[in-house]
Amino acid sequence: MKKIVLLMLFSLTAGLFAEQNISGDFYLHGSLGDLDEGKWNDLWMSFEPQITLQQEDIKLLASGKMEVQQGLWQPEFDLGLLNLDFSGATGRWIIGQQEIRWGQSLALPVLDVICPRDYSNLFSGDPRESVVPVPALSWSYDLNWAMVEALYIFQHRPNVLPLAPGDSLPDGVEFREASDVIQGPADGEYGTRLRFFLPFGDLGLALYYGWEDTPLYLQRIEMQEDNAVLVVSEDYYRLFLSGLDAAIPMGPLLFRLETAMLWNRSFAPSDVGQSTLKSHQWMGLLGVDWMDSQWNIVTEIMSSYRLQEGQYVEEEPMQCSLAGELAYSSFSGLWQWSISGLFNMINYDWYTGVKMSHSPYDGLNLEIGVGIPRGDEDFFSTVEEDYMGYLNCRYSF
Repeated sequence: MKKIVLLMLFSLTAGLFAEQNISGDFYLHGSLGDLDEGKWNDLWMSFEPQITLQQEDIKLLASGKMEVQQGLWQPEFDLGLLNLDFSGATGRWIIGQQEIRWGQSLALPVLDVICPRDYSNLFSGDPRESVVPVPALSWSYDLNWAMVEALYIFQHRPNVLPLAPGDSLPDGVEFREASDVIQGPADGEYGTRLRFFLPFGDLGLALYYGWEDTPLYLQRIEMQEDNAVLVVSEDYYRLFLSGLDAAIPMGPLLFRLETAMLWNRSFAPSDVGQSTLKSHQWMGLLGVDWMDSQWNIVTEIMSSYRLQEGQYVEEEPMQCSLAGELAYSSFSGLWQWSISGLFNMINYDWYTGVKMSHSPYDGLNLEIGVGIPRGDEDFFSTVEEDYMGYLNCRYSF
């Protein structure tokens, strides 16, 4: 009901703006959950409109998604962006649902922790398009040689996972979901960033105080009617981050750097009944990109480890992941082939994706691809299928 009311208010204000622009995408998507079976297990169509209304320095933006899924032929509407954008002498102000991106990473985020991700359809599209908008007030001021940014988030949005946490628990285990962590203004999320535009490249400094996008799951034994019951509770914890990023071009190469310290971060204990563990965590990323008129190579390596009282925690192994993409476009730009991958260098979990796209007409794009996840301990262990093929058809206007 709230979404309908917001759309009605948006349509009533449309006549107040001199410039009106409507764009959008039609999607037809199908996926094969397992290529060995050769059966479609997911088929959906969606219409994603975007409306922009502008009057001098004031802009109103709204976008959404109307989706129809196989087996559930009742349309579902999901409100995407809905914000008011105002630019003036005091800077640029945006209030409402918006996407906020920090840092230089493309696949392995270090500083990009503001907006959560939707991992429910991870292998059927670009992971950079999986950002979930958040309701926030953001401000930025351009000094020509630098830019100052600040934000306040009203409502916490968690990551959307492909498998609901309570679905994988055995019978007899009680699962308790977390309540809303933001109960008042003091519980919101805050952040500020300072970007410098230097002769050799861009440099950014960031501070963020918010909530984890992925919860921790704590286990404990409770007595219920003289019976011992294992209870798994879902809890979100505060996240305090400080870091810096840089983008340095050198001829055909682009070097991307990120580093962050997560102070006094909470980690899940290994034993039942224990409380959360607290320690600092360092994260760093190095990316190198190369591109010409036809080839595009993107590589990233990200590492992290935990610190306790300034010392490396030996009981917790260092995490290290590698991501990359190799893409080739034809001279005409009508065809594109790419192969991408994500590899965990500690437990050897990995994912590989291959896709081919064709744009026969302006606004029309056809894409076919396959994803192969492998994992026993990492995120990919939650994916049931061994091979996932998909077909996407998109028309933009």
